[in-house]
Amino acid sequence: MTKPRWPLLALCLLLAAGCRKDDALEPNDTFESATLLTPGSERLASVFQNSPDVFVLEAPAGKTLVFKLSSRGGEDCPEFTLLGPGEKTLYEDAEGFCSDPWKARKKDASVQASGGRGSGYEFRVGVKDAGKYYLRIQERRQADNMLGYSWDYALTAQVE
Repeated sequence: MTKPRWPLLALCLLLAAGCRKDDALEPNDTFESATLLTPGSERLASVFQNSPDVFVLEAPAGKTLVFKLSSRGGEDCPEFTLLGPGEKTLYEDAEGFCSDPWKARKKDASVQASGGRGSGYEFRVGVKDAGKYYLRIQERRQADNMLGYSWDYALTAQVE
């Protein structure tokens, strides 16, 4: 007779993020350690509460940079920050809990953001200055904050 596994499962529920493995892109938690994106290539990733994912793509002036994200499971409650050359903040989500509506705290006129929970997300950036553009993804806090939440997603970037 085997022992029940419920104590281990209960521990995993209490330490939710600790029971899931980081994706192969880690460490990519800072702008200095950002994962380089190749236009048109899909990246599969997981973001954890308190462990952001940062991506970088170089774009020439006069083009449009497009980031598309789709959900692959998990809580699907991300918070986004988009930086342009010189670390200029082009887009920043309002801080909040998962139940708060998706809205920007700061948004440059060059950025169009669309989508939402369950339907995916898209950012279109009119590239004024050639250089590196960074996308930072963080799983939002939960109202009870007892569990560390995570989100599995697919990311594709294009330069049009």
